[in-house]
Order: sequence, then C-alpha cells, then structure tokens
Amino acid sequence: MKNRFWWFQLPLIVLFTTAYWIVDQGLQGQIKSPFLQERVYPSLQRITTFVSDSRFTFRSDVAPKNKIVIVEVDDDSIDRIGRWPWHRDVLAKALDRIIASGAKVVGLDIVFSEPDLRVSRELREFLIQKKISSHIEQFETDPVLAASIFAHANQLVLGYINTGTCRPSQGYRGLKDGIPQFDPSICPVDPLSPDLGMSIPQSFEASAIKNIQIAPEFDFRQTPIWTSLSILPNLPEYTHLSLHSGYFDEQPDMDHVIRRSQIIEALNGKFYPSLALKMATVGLDDELFLSLDANSRVKSIYLGKSGRELPVTPSGAMEINFRGKSRTFKYVSISEFLTDSPQIGGSGRGPASESLAETMKDAYVLIGITASGVFDMRAFPTDSNVAGVEGHANILDNLLSGDMLVPGYRGKATYFVFALMTLGAILFAQLLQKVDAIPALILFVA
Repeated sequence: MKNRFWWFQLPLIVLFTTAYWIVDQGLQGQIKSPFLQERVYPSLQRITTFVSDSRFTFRSDVAPKNKIVIVEVDDDSIDRIGRWPWHRDVLAKALDRIIASGAKVVGLDIVFSEPDLRVSRELREFLIQKKISSHIEQFETDPVLAASIFAHANQLVLGYINTGTCRPSQGYRGLKDGIPQFDPSICPVDPLSPDLGMSIPQSFEASAIKNIQIAPEFDFRQTPIWTSLSILPNLPEYTHLSLHSGYFDEQPDMDHVIRRSQIIEALNGKFYPSLALKMATVGLDDELFLSLDANSRVKSIYLGKSGRELPVTPSGAMEINFRGKSRTFKYVSISEFLTDSPQIGGSGRGPASESLAETMKDAYVLIGITASGVFDMRAFPTDSNVAGVEGHANILDNLLSGDMLVPGYRGKATYFVFALMTLGAILFAQLLQKVDAIPALILFVA
C-alpha cells in the first residue's frame, strides 16, 4: 500500500502547480480565459491571501524605518476650522508652516480639482455688469495656494486620482487578422483610445517618467500594466506651477483589501509614478528608470544614482510590507499648524512635550484626511479600518528602506514549484517506506 502513495501524490502535484500558475498569471494580468479569470482565479486568490494575511497576523508590529509623519485633517481640525473642504488660503497657510518647520518632502493625499469660488458666479457676473469687479480677485483663495505651490515646488508632490483603470492584456482578447481586438465587456473604455489624451491638462505630461527603455516588440495592447481610462487632476494652474506629482489611487484585491501598490501606471502612451514613489525619488534626490521588455511587461524599475532595483511584479506592482495596525506612523493634527504657538497635542504616539520642529525636521510628510465624515478609510491585511493616507506611508517606508516583500512570481517560478514539489514527493515517498501503514496514512493526509 505504501508503494502507491507516490502515485497518489502525482495528481496533487499537478493540481497544486496548476493552481500556482493560475494565481501567478492572474496577478500578472495574463489570464486570457474568461472562465479562469472570473471563476477559478478569485477562489484561488482567496486561499493565497488568507495564507499571506496570516503572516501579518502572527507577526508583531514593527516600527517604521524612516522619519515619516502624517499630517491629518482630523475631526478635531474640522471642529476648530470648520466644515471640509476648507478655503485654499487655510491650506496654503498650513503648507507654508509645514515646510518652514523643516519637512524634507511633502506629499498631498488630496486633489484640488475644482476652483474655490468665494465670489459666486452669479455675483461675479453682476459685479462685472455694474463695472465694479476690480476687487473680486482679492477675495479668491486659489491664487494663494498657487503661490504656495510655486514657492515650495522643489519639495512638494501634488496628488491626483486615476478615476478608471484597466489592464490592456485583459481588455484586448480576441484576434482579428492576427491583431488583438478590444473587448468592451472587460474595460468600459478602450485604454488605448486617442480620445483619452484630450482630457489630459496641458503640462500634465511633465510628471511622466522620463528615463524609459522600451523593447521594440513592446505592445501596449498586450501589457498587464494598469492603464488609466480617465483622471481627476488638480486645477490647471496648480499642475502648471508644480514640479512633481503622483497618483494616490490603489488597486485592491477582490475582497477589497489592499495588499500591493501599483507604483507605476500608464496613461496615453506614457508612464507615471505613484505619489509614494515620487516622494521617495524627490527625497532621495534620485532619478527613476523604467525598463519594459519584449513581452510587454515591466523588466525593471530602479533608481539611477544608487542603482537600487525595486522588486515589482511584471505589471509594476509592489508587495507592501505593512508595518502594523492603524496609527503605526506618527500623526500630527493639521490644526497644530494653524495656531499661533503650535505644539503636538495628543495626536500621534510622540510625547506631548515634543516640539513640532523636532518632529518635522527632515521628515517625509503626507497630508491626508482622517476625519470620520470623509470616509477615506481602507482595509489592509493588518487592519480592516485604516486611513488611506497610512497606506501611502507604508509604501513610502518600504521604498525608502528597500524592504518591500519580494514577489515570488517571476515567470519561471512555476517550473521551480513543480520541481520542488516533485522532489518533495519523492523524498516523502521514501520516508513512508520506513513507517507503518497507519502513521504513513496520517502523515500523508497531514
């Protein structure tokens, strides 16, 4: 009977290797079969994510490795200042003070997509008709924030949102005359449509990655890199005045939990960095290099000066090494920067007597919203209710330290798994020869 255990294991080896391959291809965005993509892959991903999440559950929280501070628009700030969104002169004042306090880089997990009109359009038209419109602009606050953005352009990274994304490798499925055809049932909009370029503000492309090596065989229709279908940008004057920007949307898994960060995305034939990635390159005073291979995938992403490569999936995603539960990072209420003698009050984990200057000196600062009424909360493996801005803090800390999780799916990994399981099965079969039938059966089931 024991001699047959080896043959019983062969189907299991094939089954587990196939399951691994499906998960691998799904994470890379390379599954072409609708059945595998919609039926099999989600079930297998639930199993793999349960295993990976358990590792964070059993591991204790670890301290952040870099000086990262989250300046939060919290409930206390809104109680003091007033209902969100605030006028732009208030935010400009806070931004000026944050940078004056010694911050190294400031990233905005906020987008200013609409003008802050304090003089309504109706009143503006009335004043123009009455020829008394010369003083209108002195009441507007958009120019105040624009001046602050211009003054701190070297240290400031604006955030924007990709409001719709799709993987072309999944959106282009069928072939016609040997050419992949777009399938609108997968992507609502053709990710390669030339019309997408019409919605991009002027000067926005200045924030695209400039150092790119693209293989001649690279095909945008077959790339698994997430491609933006539309964006929610900042006001044109803000975009024009800024030197750095990055998107702050993320791609959660099917259970709505964020486990990895897509640190680059495509838009209208160009590639753009995420907010955290851009903050890291600005703070390190380094340049980002991107290499794309003949299989239309990411070959490498690395920093030019240091030569350090960032381990990412073939679609450009980084596996996040989460530091811990909610509020693992230092938090400071933004209201502390809007008072005459700011001191850290009770927000965050630092002592109440610590001066704001000591906290902010040479820090990477993320400004985000944590107020309960804004609902900018996310689910991570370590905690199911965390402010979205802390996700960017985890990603930034990983990028600066270089200790993000290394993805196991690198194309040939499936062959390695098959070989490893086969070798293990042979050794297991040999072990069973040395024990009795009942212990052998129990060991086999285990």
